[in-house]
Amino acid sequence: MDEKTQAEYDRIKLGPQTGQFTFLHHNGPVTESSENVMQRVEYLLQTKEVSEHYARLRHIYPVPAPAHKAYWEATASAQKAYDEAIGPAQKLILALIPDCAWNGKTILGEKS
Repeated sequence: MDEKTQAEYDRIKLGPQTGQFTFLHHNGPVTESSENVMQRVEYLLQTKEVSEHYARLRHIYPVPAPAHKAYWEATASAQKAYDEAIGPAQKLILALIPDCAWNGKTILGEKS
């Protein structure tokens, strides 16, 4: 393991091992829960190209509770707005499918 990757490995190992962390997966989500962050780190080191190790580890940080709460509240609010906005568009799409029902409901769970 090169020096930069080793430094990131050591940083993560010295920190909290459970809780919320940033970028456990490179595509997100931005924060994710882990009961053993080193298990994820070891998995990355064993399965990913050596050239990716430093980049992946340097993005993993513990998320303090206040920051996680603020993130959760913001994303929950955004999800609610999305759900309200997308509903009419989804109904228009479903209207394109004849008899779009499953057990008397649409695929979205509404009565057909």
